[in-house]
Amino acid sequence: MSNIEDRNEWKEPSLKKFVSFGMPRTSSSIVLTIVDFGILFIYFEGYFLNSLLVGIALMCGKFSIAISQSTMGWLSDKTKTKFGRRKPFMIIGAPALGISFILLLLPTFFLGRSPDTLTLFAWLLIFDVLFQFFYGLLTTPYQSWMAEQFTVQNRPTAAAWQNIFNYIGTGVALLFTQLIVPDVMEDYAITRNIHPIFSVLVIIFVIITIALFYISAFALPVEKSVIRKSSLIQDFKEIVKDKNFIHVCVFVGIASLTWSMVTGVMLGYIERVLNLTNILIGAGALAIGVLGSLFIWKKVISTIGKKSSLKIILLWAIICLPFAFVIPLLPFDDFTIPAIVLVLIVSSALGGWFLFPYIVYADLAENKEKTAGEEELKAGLYTGFPSILLNIFQAFGLLLVGALLLLPAPMGKDYSFGYLLWAPVGAIILAIALLYLRKYITLDFDWEKEVK
Repeated sequence: MSNIEDRNEWKEPSLKKFVSFGMPRTSSSIVLTIVDFGILFIYFEGYFLNSLLVGIALMCGKFSIAISQSTMGWLSDKTKTKFGRRKPFMIIGAPALGISFILLLLPTFFLGRSPDTLTLFAWLLIFDVLFQFFYGLLTTPYQSWMAEQFTVQNRPTAAAWQNIFNYIGTGVALLFTQLIVPDVMEDYAITRNIHPIFSVLVIIFVIITIALFYISAFALPVEKSVIRKSSLIQDFKEIVKDKNFIHVCVFVGIASLTWSMVTGVMLGYIERVLNLTNILIGAGALAIGVLGSLFIWKKVISTIGKKSSLKIILLWAIICLPFAFVIPLLPFDDFTIPAIVLVLIVSSALGGWFLFPYIVYADLAENKEKTAGEEELKAGLYTGFPSILLNIFQAFGLLLVGALLLLPAPMGKDYSFGYLLWAPVGAIILAIALLYLRKYITLDFDWEKEVK
């Protein structure tokens, strides 16, 4: 029986398989969220490193993850061992990511209590670049595994479970960055000592990361695969010819401009504009909105297909986002309830979006395999390649947020007008993405009907 036939022989996976596949997202979300949300604060406010030097180091880290994600998926496609294609990257990548995470967050353990500026900058640069590289090395082959572990009809469920674990990890990381990091760094500024609880938690997060990826690697079966010899350049040239896939990459990039604005601005917006000072309430509403919507959107996808579902998700977000501009203009004395409702409805659209990228990449890889008559499934290449465009669009989205927040305050307010303007701008961008989706992209294929 061929590799293609094996995947078309449908049966409902066990709950154990869904959980085993999804749970590493808890640990990867913990470490990445801590780095994304906390590392600037830790090095700038805690270790007193010049903010420009911190920015340069973190920018290099983003270049590193773009390179890693775009190449490691392809390399895993070409790897042949008795453990399969993806498991070796998980087995090697988890401890490598964990070690770089410890070195990145605990520099004074190795450099002394008060390292000089140049040494601290070099340390941040080296270990942020390594952390981001190892993150791509670990997670891109792991995400590519979805195409081989689950059939097309089971991928939405697998993605839903991944996102549940993802938000558990994100919640843990937000609690750590909001409740632990500020006090620890404030204490360090006075005593030049890092509180033991900070160090212990960092090490615990690393142990969890290694454990969950190893459990997943050894719990799930080795995939059956056919590997064809070809160079990275040859495969890149070939994938560029897949016009539908390139259109998907452009579409995801356009939409990510808005989603990066939502995730980057939302919590600051509800705190500064709507005066919801307890950030944990906003973060909790965000998590509930995403998690609560996952299985609803999964059911919608199963009923009406991927493209129609994605249109509804984008349309829902386009309708909801402008309320972020309108609500502060209403005569409320207390914006707590409007803030929670707004976060819930916007995050429900975000939850639908989070289901899609890796499902779509896996389906597109399988579609290429079937329509081209190939036996090699290039799930790693199809998962990693979009990171090139995606990182460019996300970087521009963050730049756009920065530019909007430079706008002056509205009359009688103490916050930037950008805290209002981001919402309609984001809705307009999603409207462009929706038009692009309707005109250029195919997401539901004829062969899917045959295997359902």
